[in-house]
Amino acid sequence: MGVHHNRPGINYLNPAVDNAVESVSHGNPDLNSAHSYSTSLTFMHIGSKITYNVVPAFTFSNNAIGEVRGVSDNGKTTSTYGNVNKALWAGVSGYAQWTPFAKTSVMVSANAGYQDIKSNELGLNNDGATANVFGNLSQQLPLGLRLSVFGGWNSSGVNSLYGENGSGNWYGGSLQWSGTKDNRLTIALNATNPFEKYKHYTTRITQGDYTERNSTRYSCRFVNLSVSYRFGSLKARVKKTDTSIENNDLVGGASKGGAAANGQN
Repeated sequence: MGVHHNRPGINYLNPAVDNAVESVSHGNPDLNSAHSYSTSLTFMHIGSKITYNVVPAFTFSNNAIGEVRGVSDNGKTTSTYGNVNKALWAGVSGYAQWTPFAKTSVMVSANAGYQDIKSNELGLNNDGATANVFGNLSQQLPLGLRLSVFGGWNSSGVNSLYGENGSGNWYGGSLQWSGTKDNRLTIALNATNPFEKYKHYTTRITQGDYTERNSTRYSCRFVNLSVSYRFGSLKARVKKTDTSIENNDLVGGASKGGAAANGQN
């Protein structure tokens, strides 16, 4: 069993009040590090035609950092953070790659599980099952062409003590040509969701008698042509040591590259 420690980042600790028209939010400088415990097993097979692994796993935390929502005297929604959540996730993930023919490859990855987030302090509970699957078929064609098609789907699922994400799907394909000597020149035509212009994404937040549903419509059709050419050749292997410090145990703060680190709600 592994033990993980997640320190709250500056976004979760900052006590500065953000007073908007309909909401008030601030961080909590009294937050403690969250401790989570996890265990997993890995079953793997590697063969000439098929390779797969199956990983059942279980994770729980008794002091997870989560959002604490409320309503002020003047009717604004309030938001801060606290070590108020008990979070549990149990499920299984898997991956398989099959090569039925010399120039054909099929890959599938999927996971399914159950998530339960509760807070005795707030008297709230949110739980449910979730699943997702992704697949890719790749076929080598004559004249240096390779055709790939892919698709994926994810179910709706719990995203916090208060909320739930909607389900979604995506699909597409690519046609790639690398027919020059040493495959230096590569031309690829890629398309994602070619038969749909827009998709809708929904989220739901429940807070007592208050329920908020958000629906977002976004452009989902993408087509692009890429051309790449590799100059020169690598004739020697160079050993390089790169030493850096990464604060990958932060939640609710800035991570390497400027992206926000997400905590467990």
